Amino acid sequence: MRISFLTRRIAVVSAVIALAGGTAAGALAASGSSSAASSPAAAAAASGQIVGCVKTSGGAPRTMQNVYTGVANFRGCPAGTFQAGPWNVRGPRGATGAKGATGAAGPQGPAGPAGQDAQALPYGIGQVLVDRGTGATAWATYSTTLGSPAGDTESGTFRFTCKNVTDGCNLSVQARATASGYQVYPRVLIIKADNSGTGEIRSTCEYADGSDNDGASTAVGTSATPVPLGVGGTFDCGGSQSGTPASGVTDINVPGSAGQGLHYDVFTTLVFAKAG
Repeated sequence: MRISFLTRRIAVVSAVIALAGGTAAGALAASGSSSAASSPAAAAAASGQIVGCVKTSGGAPRTMQNVYTGVANFRGCPAGTFQAGPWNVRGPRGATGAKGATGAAGPQGPAGPAGQDAQALPYGIGQVLVDRGTGATAWATYSTTLGSPAGDTESGTFRFTCKNVTDGCNLSVQARATASGYQVYPRVLIIKADNSGTGEIRSTCEYADGSDNDGASTAVGTSATPVPLGVGGTFDCGGSQSGTPASGVTDINVPGSAGQGLHYDVFTTLVFAKAG
């Protein structure tokens, strides 16, 4: 029979048995000469446990006589001893320790490369000019960013007074884009306010829709481009209007008046879109 004597484990197990006293003896059945194949202790030893044989005297446990580890080493306990164990070779896992303090932050890394500025958005810029006999002057300037697939709209309103009795005053539109490939669709509504009598009389003077009577747009460049206006089949404001209405006009002429003159409210909408 091959016997393994483990002095340190004998001391530990003997102490356990001494504390258990008669209880251990009553709880554990003597194995006699049981074989490794039939012994529960032997099976336990195969899974990392140990078993021993305790020598008795008068029915009370005294000393641990032998300690066996591994099923190949266990062949049962001899006469005059009883089987004790099994015990785990390795004890239960201890509690997880507390988390350590967070370490200090490391040094700051190097700065990344400089970013690039985003590409500037293109703009559509429109102007409404009025010539009151001394040359065309921009009375209103409108702008919008460009890029919407539905087109980009700018609009506004202003009032001017015409006192030029002989030739009246001319209103025109020009537009440009800061990027190439754009066209503009104009709408201009002019309301006349005549307060030369006892009370003000307001009436629609002219309405232009598109660059001709078929609703055309006008291609514009990066510099100011004149935008023709489709005013319909007649000149409704009077005055000294020139041109052929059906093909669109470059100027809308409105009559003037002495004294306080005639007042005109101008409502303008310009729609920019990609050509094509």
